[in-house]
Amino acid sequence: MIISQYINPLFFRSLLFLIPFFSFAQNCDLNYSYTNTGSNMIIMVTQNALSNDVLVNGDSIGAFMNINEEWLCVGSIEWSGLQQTLAIWGNDSNNSYQDGLMAMDEVVLKAQSNGVQYDVTYPSVINFAVNGIEILSSSLSFSPFCDDLGNLYGCTNPSYEEYNLLATLDDGSCQTIAEVYGCTLDSYLEYNPLATQFDDSCETIAVYGCTDALFTEYSLSANSDNGSCETLIIEGCTNSNYIEFNAEANVEDQSCSIFIVLGCIDSNYLEFSNTSNTDDGSCTTLRISGCMNDLYVEFDPTANFNDASCATIVVNGCVDETAFNFNVNANTNDDSCIQVVLGCTNSNFEEFNPLANTNDGSCSTAFAEGCTDVFSLNYNPSAQIDDGSCIDLVFGCDDSEAYNFEPTANVNDGSCTEKVYGCLDLEAFNYDELANTTDASCIAVVYGCLDAAYMEFNPSAN
Repeated sequence: MIISQYINPLFFRSLLFLIPFFSFAQNCDLNYSYTNTGSNMIIMVTQNALSNDVLVNGDSIGAFMNINEEWLCVGSIEWSGLQQTLAIWGNDSNNSYQDGLMAMDEVVLKAQSNGVQYDVTYPSVINFAVNGIEILSSSLSFSPFCDDLGNLYGCTNPSYEEYNLLATLDDGSCQTIAEVYGCTLDSYLEYNPLATQFDDSCETIAVYGCTDALFTEYSLSANSDNGSCETLIIEGCTNSNYIEFNAEANVEDQSCSIFIVLGCIDSNYLEFSNTSNTDDGSCTTLRISGCMNDLYVEFDPTANFNDASCATIVVNGCVDETAFNFNVNANTNDDSCIQVVLGCTNSNFEEFNPLANTNDGSCSTAFAEGCTDVFSLNYNPSAQIDDGSCIDLVFGCDDSEAYNFEPTANVNDGSCTEKVYGCLDLEAFNYDELANTTDASCIAVVYGCLDAAYMEFNPSAN
């Protein structure tokens, strides 16, 4: 940064003016509440003091004192436009700190209207006196010094002695044009367009160019900006193959990180791809979620995306509870319902109706029933109707103590064989080839030396 060698004399005057201003005047949020300290004086606001173009009903006007560079309210009223009394509170000597005005302190007035703070002046100074009464009947002057938008009021023209470096809104207080010393040659960096008197401060030849490093036209050698800064540097990804691509960027900042993968990125479409990150217009078929398996009751013929809603398998059948063949498990009608036909449904009775499907209790005269098969064990030659009780002849050994006893045999064919107990395991030490019924006597073969005269003798070997 190059610093000019001249210093505007007004700057010093501004600093002297601003030293107190820096400390407390920038706080535009004045508090108009006050403390009753037990002693006060009265100011009666009347006559011409009631006429002004600033205050409206509901605004605030109050007396203030400066304590530790903070404005402290020592009395205030809500403006009504009518004659009013303003109580000014004095210091409570019982406290270890000052909380009110001292005797002979000047009463400083301030006002607040529509977000703007004003210094209020009046022709004759009023000094504080306990139990004193003053009449304020002359016109009041209102000078704005700040507002709740952050504006500071003052002289904004540096050519005037009243110039306020911090002021953002001119309040018409510029009165006295100042004599400004400085470099009056515009070919030097120290050139001061406000200078009216040459003071030999011209030292550095101006090199014109763009001095703002935020522009692409920036010149490191330039020390005086000539307005050539045109293209603001916009850092970003300049590679169009990446998602981070910034069409406005003109300086690459290495922010390119995610390569573009084209595809359908809308999950509401069948063409959706969870690996894509950039839409290419391939989303064409809107997804319709539903059950796509026609074996389920929830089947939706319009669905094109299975959403696992298939829950109830289709069971076809008659769903008419009054029908003969009503199926309590069926959930889908298949037009198979048969009308109920009442009658005798038992063919073993003379009243039997072959067309009936529902017995109505009309069966009364029964046919003689029994086994009509002459080759059955229980053949009944007097039976008229076979009742399904025929027992087939089963030949075999019917002796429960025999080896080959057949529990289903009902006719002994002389084939019974006596049981011979023994070991049936071919691998066992005591296998008995004549045995046909195990007696759990098998002994496992244990190999080893059987001769006790040898060191290798195994008493367990067999």
